[in-house]
Amino acid sequence: MDMKKLLLGTVAGTIVGFAGGFLVFGLALGNYMMENTNGKDPMDMTWLIIGHVFFALALTYIFMQWAGIKTAITGARAAANITLLISLGSNFIWYATSGLFNNLSAAVVDAAGATIVWAIGGAAIGWVLGRGD
Repeated sequence: MDMKKLLLGTVAGTIVGFAGGFLVFGLALGNYMMENTNGKDPMDMTWLIIGHVFFALALTYIFMQWAGIKTAITGARAAANITLLISLGSNFIWYATSGLFNNLSAAVVDAAGATIVWAIGGAAIGWVLGRGD
């Protein structure tokens, strides 16, 4: 495995995913999510960044090791599919077992927002992985 590409893809995905998260969850859905979840206010930015690093690392690893993704379009599609499935699965579990979401709609909206965020992040990862080939 090309460790340089793994690192560059992870960094690109983290930065773009974090920025996309700000746009989607901070600006577009901020009020809705505050009203319909029991999230932390203020957020712990350190753990938010660490979470983005690990999500970007997971996508980059999947793209490199199993999927052979090397374009922005295929990266966006794959990341959207992966994120939607994982987000719905984990959000439904959290809805059933915790007080994070006040209603089922919030769990679905959160998954949709995450899918958009990581489709953009996945595009960045795919683009980085295809550079130099």
